[in-house]
Amino acid sequence: MFSRIFKQVSDLISRCGLLHPRELADYCDVNVLYVPTKRLRGSFIDIPDGAIVVVSPLLPRFKRYGILLHEVAHKILHPGTNRFMDHAYIRYSCGKYELEAHLFALIYAVLWDKEGFEECEYDPHRFADKYGLSPQAADVVAREIEVRGPEVLKTLGYKVPDPEDWVP
Repeated sequence: MFSRIFKQVSDLISRCGLLHPRELADYCDVNVLYVPTKRLRGSFIDIPDGAIVVVSPLLPRFKRYGILLHEVAHKILHPGTNRFMDHAYIRYSCGKYELEAHLFALIYAVLWDKEGFEECEYDPHRFADKYGLSPQAADVVAREIEVRGPEVLKTLGYKVPDPEDWVP
């Protein structure tokens, strides 16, 4: 799953560049509405001329970016679906569509926010939590790092540390 989603993120970046999440939404014809709700973190509605995404402005900045990336991922990966996710479902659901959207958002965020990933000491779980993305998506990235070691960091555009200094 990691390789397939990574390729889709890479293909998108090759077409439009590594954009800020709001600019990525614009590029993908996604209209973003900020609606202050406590339970609903984000929603995605596919429409003929693009999509409408609702994001709660009550969330911290990086969590808003994570939710926005997650909802844009639905537009790219799952066109024609409509999703309304509350905090518990979007954060802890293991459903295929949700996991794919979380993984897409996590990979994009890791590529976009290199400084933040470094600050999280390359820990996908800490980084996913910072962006409000699922632990299951972080598990997929962590398994990839465990299996492929520092080569995954190189794939993600990071300077690969000396093998003697590498501690997974």
